Amino acid sequence: MGKTLNFINIPDQKEDVDNISKFIKVTNVGIEAITNVYDDHTNDQNISTKVFFLQENLIYSIYAAFHQYELLIEGMSSKSIIDLKSYPHEGEDPLHPKAYQYSAELSSIVDSIFFHLCSAFDYFGHFISYMFEKNKDKTLDWSSLAKTARAGYKGRELKIAQAIQEVDVQTRIPLDKYRGELIHRKRDLRRVGMNRNEEVNQLTLIFAASPETMKHFKNFLPKYEPDSNYTLDFLPSAVFYRSLESINYLLDYIRLDLIDDTKFIENVKNKKRADFKYNFDVVSNQHYPQSEQIWSAYKKHHDKYHQFLKKRQSAYFNK
Repeated sequence: MGKTLNFINIPDQKEDVDNISKFIKVTNVGIEAITNVYDDHTNDQNISTKVFFLQENLIYSIYAAFHQYELLIEGMSSKSIIDLKSYPHEGEDPLHPKAYQYSAELSSIVDSIFFHLCSAFDYFGHFISYMFEKNKDKTLDWSSLAKTARAGYKGRELKIAQAIQEVDVQTRIPLDKYRGELIHRKRDLRRVGMNRNEEVNQLTLIFAASPETMKHFKNFLPKYEPDSNYTLDFLPSAVFYRSLESINYLLDYIRLDLIDDTKFIENVKNKKRADFKYNFDVVSNQHYPQSEQIWSAYKKHHDKYHQFLKKRQSAYFNK
C-alpha cells in the first residue's frame, strides 16, 4: 500500500469503497443463487417464508457493515483538519479536545463495522444450519454451527463441515475474540498522527489503528509490517475482504452438499409446487435445475472479480 507521513494507507479510498461494494453485490448474488439451489434440490416448501427471510437477514448485515465503512471513509476526510482559529487550544497539540472527539467518533464507527461483520457470520450460521438441520425451527448461530461442524455434523458426511472449521479458525474466531475484548474488557486505544501548519494555523490529523490490533489481525493482511503504522481504514478494509471471501468460499460447499443429497428429480415428478421451474433438454431427454444457470452466472462474476482483487492487492503490497 502507499505510505504517507510514515503511515501505510489505502492510496485510493474511493476505489476501495467501490471494489468492496462490487464484491458485496457478487456475494449477494451468490447467496441468492444458493437459495435457488436449495429450492431445486430439497423438498422444503418454505422457501418464501423461511429461507428468504434468513437470506435477507444475511444480506442486510453485510450491508450494515459496509454502510459503516462508508461513514468511516467520509469521516476520515471531514475530520482530518482542525482549524485553530475556530477551535483555539492553549495546551499541547496532542491534547486538543477536537482531536480526541474526532478520534472517538471514528473509533466508534470502526467498532460498529466489526460488530456488524460478526453479526453477519451469526446470520450466515442460521442460513447454513437451516439447510442441513432436520429441525428447521431451531437454527444455529455461528458458534453453535462451528461446534456442530467440529463434532462431524452428527455423523453426516457433509463436505461443508471441514470448510466451516477452516473459516472459523481463520476468520470468525479472530473477529469474535476482538469483539469480546471491545464489549467486555477495554476499548481499542487507536492513535492519531498530527502535523501543525503554522501558515494557515491548522492541525492535520491522520487516524491510526493500534499496533496491538494490527498484530491480532496480521493474518488478514497480504503483508504485515510490525514496525509500521496503519491508517484507521486499512484494517476494516482487509477484514471486509476476508469476510466476503470466507462467505463465498462456504457457498461452494453448501451447493456441493445439497447436490449430493438432491431431491430434484423427485421434485420434478411430484411437481413440488405450481411455479416450480426447471429446464428440459430434448436431445438428452434430461431435466436440469434452473439454479445451475444462476449459479454459473454467479461463479463467472465471482471468479473474475476474485482474481482482480488478488492482483490489485499484490500490486499494492509490492510497491
